[in-house]
Amino acid sequence: MKKKPWKKKDRALKAIQWKESKVWDRIEENVDMAALHSFLEANPQNDRYDQLLILMQDPAYIGETFRRLCRRANVSFSELQELYTNGMRHLALLKVSNAMPDLMVDILVDAQSTMETCPRCDGYGKVASLNSEEKARTCPTCKGKKEVRRMGDTESRKLVLEASRMIKESKPMVTLQQNFVSTDSLESILKKTREIALETPNGRQISGNGDNGGGSQ
Repeated sequence: MKKKPWKKKDRALKAIQWKESKVWDRIEENVDMAALHSFLEANPQNDRYDQLLILMQDPAYIGETFRRLCRRANVSFSELQELYTNGMRHLALLKVSNAMPDLMVDILVDAQSTMETCPRCDGYGKVASLNSEEKARTCPTCKGKKEVRRMGDTESRKLVLEASRMIKESKPMVTLQQNFVSTDSLESILKKTREIALETPNGRQISGNGDNGGGSQ
């Protein structure tokens, strides 16, 4: 019995199949199928996504793997990844939006000034006197109140005022704008460069052999 000749194409197909199986293994292990199901339902205009959703709910395909269902619906790995990534990004934005009120409250708290213990007298209101006749004197920092006012965070105040539209959104102090417009050709630019390089202080040009262009005097 003769052996079939080895074909490079068969080996390439096996390699592609192995790589594809690893990719689909990662999909099946890490993807939240419930979330993916909802993302497929949110795209009814795509016939292939609709077909995949029907196959996932069909009792006749309960034993089929997810990758086989995708192949039956003609849904590629890249399309599935894009659908899942966009859907999860949408969920992340919803969570960020829900957290925005609490975040703004935290920023507001940071922007407000607070009272803290005086760092000079440690909250006693008095410090040691330099005069030997007096044992202690009123703290010159807190004036005996034992507390000092600490100003709120400057950046937090700025965000609060911008969010409430009390001030305009700040723009960069320095803007760099570079416009390079040249109507000359490359040859003319090189010619001008050569003329500048060969020009002497008295305005004459040096020829190729090192002599002045104006001739000998």
